[in-house]
Amino acid sequence: MRSQHFGPYTLLRRLGDGGMAEVFLAKEQKSIGVERLVAIKRIHPHLAKSSRFTSMLVDEANIAGKLTHANIARILDVGNIGGEYFIAMEYVHGRDLRSVFNRHKKMGLQVPNAHACYMGLAICEGLDYAHNYRDYCGRELGLVHRDISPHNVILSFDGELKIIDFGVAKAVGRLVRTETGAIKGKLTYMSPEQVRGLPIDRRSDVFATGIVLFELLTGQRLFLGRTVANIVQNVRDAVVPDPRHYNPKLTPKLQAIVLRALAKEPGNRYQSAEELRAELAEFIRSEGLYVSRARVADWLRNLYAEEYAAESTRTAQLWSLASSRPSSGSPFDDTDDDTHGDDTHGETRDKNSTRGRHVHTTPGWVPALYQEPAQPDSAPATAHDRGEHGERESGHSATSPDENKASHGTPERPDDSIDATQATRSIADIDALQPDCVDGADQRSS
Repeated sequence: MRSQHFGPYTLLRRLGDGGMAEVFLAKEQKSIGVERLVAIKRIHPHLAKSSRFTSMLVDEANIAGKLTHANIARILDVGNIGGEYFIAMEYVHGRDLRSVFNRHKKMGLQVPNAHACYMGLAICEGLDYAHNYRDYCGRELGLVHRDISPHNVILSFDGELKIIDFGVAKAVGRLVRTETGAIKGKLTYMSPEQVRGLPIDRRSDVFATGIVLFELLTGQRLFLGRTVANIVQNVRDAVVPDPRHYNPKLTPKLQAIVLRALAKEPGNRYQSAEELRAELAEFIRSEGLYVSRARVADWLRNLYAEEYAAESTRTAQLWSLASSRPSSGSPFDDTDDDTHGDDTHGETRDKNSTRGRHVHTTPGWVPALYQEPAQPDSAPATAHDRGEHGERESGHSATSPDENKASHGTPERPDDSIDATQATRSIADIDALQPDCVDGADQRSS
């Protein structure tokens, strides 16, 4: 395994490769000797020529870089090294909730109700902070994530939950504007008003959180269909089956919480993520459920016992190798022994491509370089890295070989019908989409 220097970072191994960027586990070393693991999202060079992708990258850095909350993955740095644009992100070693869902489905298990409520509560904590965030001038951004889904929620092996992927968020001051009637987000996790192309607010994120909660509690996907048109109609109608049909252990009170979050009309839902959080917290208290970060951490580590041990050992080895020998400067080698079977086929880069100026920015602030009109041949790329048919390059945690998924790691197989960052399509265009964009099954297996 050969490491590669990339500015102040040493790229240890590739975590994933999507249609818009590749993500690496990297070691950052400051001049004063401070070291830490980070995830580097490096934009594919051909996309760096698009000023729109440049603006989307800046939007992601500007939005997520300002947010500092325990339940939101941090943006640490954004810049350009040798003509290659990148974002440095907090490294989260864990699994996204789609992986957790699939693992339980495969094993014939049910996510414990208390753990599902813990995760729903943490999502609400992060969303409420984001929804009410004010910038340095006291201006409320009116932030709406627009893409809350199991893929974009990471549960770490330490029991911490992180929301990622603010690249398609709605906020005041975005450089990239969404066209009227355009759709951004994963179709099967949209609200009825979102799929219709209507104006949305924080209650749309509440609905998406309700979908995630429903799926964790029941082990069933909520809005699926054989065609995109079927899915659109299902989301528009928002007909939600009784969750107790799939999980008889649900109490009437928890059932009522889930169904209210999934109300078709925004006015009938919880009016904020805080309202939903408070209901979940009261349910946990009133039922005498005991759930804690440490207990969730133990549960997740047991669920992925072999993978967790192997990944921890491998990361320690890579860290040691990077510290004990200088990089050869050769292209990053992803063909060495890879115990995780990452499906990463990134293009080989010239060894000189990492030489150049590192345009550093303080998280939450983008330098003047990005604020001026971009030259047609130079710009960063997209907000969030997705592959063919909406496949997301998931970011930064390693994954197991048996699930072919990307919890901040291995590229995920397509399971949602519309890719928020590769295309925006009006409702009129939906029926023309090819059915191979649709996941007809509710799980992926190796």
